[in-house]
Amino acid sequence: VKAQKCPASSPFVTSVGGATYGAIFREPFIQVDAETTGGFSSLHTNPAPAYQAKAVAAYLQTSGKRPSSNVNASRRCVPDLSAYSTGFYTVQDGNDQVIGGTSAATPVVAGMLSSI
Repeated sequence: VKAQKCPASSPFVTSVGGATYGAIFREPFIQVDAETTGGFSSLHTNPAPAYQAKAVAAYLQTSGKRPSSNVNASRRCVPDLSAYSTGFYTVQDGNDQVIGGTSAATPVVAGMLSSI
């Protein structure tokens, strides 16, 4: 669990994380990249909202992972939303390429929100 910096930890933005779905030996799993996707706000002015309290407490009890000493679990947890983020085929300058990560997940969420 890491301390997340601005802009993702800002209370004035909606942060988006990426998730991958896969299977190992026919067992499905969903994976998120903890290094770039989630953690607690590094801003001392950004306390955890009440709606996150139950989920954060459950996570800290069951995950076996504890925040490092530079992380304050009483601060806002990010991301706000996650979306699938692996294997997006794109064409740039006439060349096919596959992209992933939050650079793929964020436009997915933006497109969904624009449809509301």
